[in-house]
Amino acid sequence: MRLRDEEGGSEPLHRELSKETQREMLRRYGVRPKRRYGQNFLIDPQAINKVIDLAAIEPSDTVVEIGSGAGALTGKLADLAAAVHAVELDSSLTAILKQEFSGRNVIVHNSDIRQFQFDRLAEIAGAPLVVVGNLPYYLTTDILFAILSHGRYVSRATLMVQKEYAQRLLAHPGGKDYGALTVAVNFRAQIESLMSLEPGVFYPQPQVSSTLISVTPLRKPAVAVPDDTLFQGIVRAAFATRRKTLLNALLEKSKRPRNTVVELMDSAGIDPARRGETLSVEDFARLTTAFHDAGVVIRAAGKLN
Repeated sequence: MRLRDEEGGSEPLHRELSKETQREMLRRYGVRPKRRYGQNFLIDPQAINKVIDLAAIEPSDTVVEIGSGAGALTGKLADLAAAVHAVELDSSLTAILKQEFSGRNVIVHNSDIRQFQFDRLAEIAGAPLVVVGNLPYYLTTDILFAILSHGRYVSRATLMVQKEYAQRLLAHPGGKDYGALTVAVNFRAQIESLMSLEPGVFYPQPQVSSTLISVTPLRKPAVAVPDDTLFQGIVRAAFATRRKTLLNALLEKSKRPRNTVVELMDSAGIDPARRGETLSVEDFARLTTAFHDAGVVIRAAGKLN
């Protein structure tokens, strides 16, 4: 059933709909936002149009839309792109998407984006993919790294994330928001803030503001390192306990004598008394090279923070 059919027309749901009309559409389909999926639907027409403009979709693009919801962005993306692959985990919403976009250049996937085969789709499309999405806050890091792990198959991503999360991605060394996440992402991608999104443009309204960001995966890391796993281990160790000096953090994880670790840090041009949050991506790369050349192994588990 298309809502506009009841109003005497055949215009599909994804056209210019007010917030109230979109909420009514969801009610008529029996859809209620689910907390377990972190669902906050973008419903403000002006915000939707701005997101579409900033995504800069070209006619030749194959778009992967993350969390398509009820299709507020999907149809507009389909108007501009060669094809849109709408990836939605909620089966009640994929049913709506399949009905609304039947016969369009939209392929609906009822699947988890973390397992999506970006590489296979890019090979079929014959070009890197463009990603657009409204990311659930609780899965933002998992989804972001799923995209970056397929960086060679993605030309760019335009993503809605929590404002505080965007601030962490865009932070500079020495700032309170700067952490392992900042380093790990900027090692693999260029990040740009595009626009702010207030809670009122979503349904239901989240308790925090959001930011639209551009993520451009790098064809090669921002800095060269001899061992990516060692680089990540050093970064995680450096931020595991912010109160510790970098020397003490690396002593604990390297299991090497103090004088050895001090010498390695000195050779990399890093003062052992510094703390991890003061180091740039380039600083961490120099540390990685020094530790690698000395045969030091550091494996630090835990979440990026």
